Amino acid sequence: MQDFAMKYWRDQGTPVENLRMGFATYGRTFSLASGDSGVGAPTSGPASAGNFTSEAGFWSYYEICTFLQGATVKWIDDQKVPYATKGQDWVGFDNKESFTNKVNYLKENKFGGAFVWALDLDDFAGQFCGQGNYPLIGHLRLLLDTGTVQAYFCHIRKKNMLWYIIIIT
Repeated sequence: MQDFAMKYWRDQGTPVENLRMGFATYGRTFSLASGDSGVGAPTSGPASAGNFTSEAGFWSYYEICTFLQGATVKWIDDQKVPYATKGQDWVGFDNKESFTNKVNYLKENKFGGAFVWALDLDDFAGQFCGQGNYPLIGHLRLLLDTGTVQAYFCHIRKKNMLWYIIIIT
């Protein structure tokens, strides 16, 4: 999907240096409707809300880290991202490996930078994932390190929540 969107805007004439690729620190969740748990398996709707995000079908990376304990993790080859299942719950998400793949793609295509949705959805306190503070954003920063980094911060209010976003170029 990201490949389609980036190529679409490039092919519409947008200079590649003006295109920023999105990196998610959250996952989308579903409740499985049968014993099938692969990509495209039937679902009955979103999985339960996370303990902290409180939104059905949407978990922060730190909620995903907690879920991964005892879960089965698999890899979607064509999308280069993981997903995990436990019981009837299914979550698609990004991790350090998928971030690495996306940064390689970003660099190969000479896109202008990255943005993260959202700062507070990474394990900002280092309490859940066992990877220190901001494991995904920190990994992204290391991958993009070009000697100088410009970062822009903005916030968006959505449903009584304030979301913080960082754009790295």
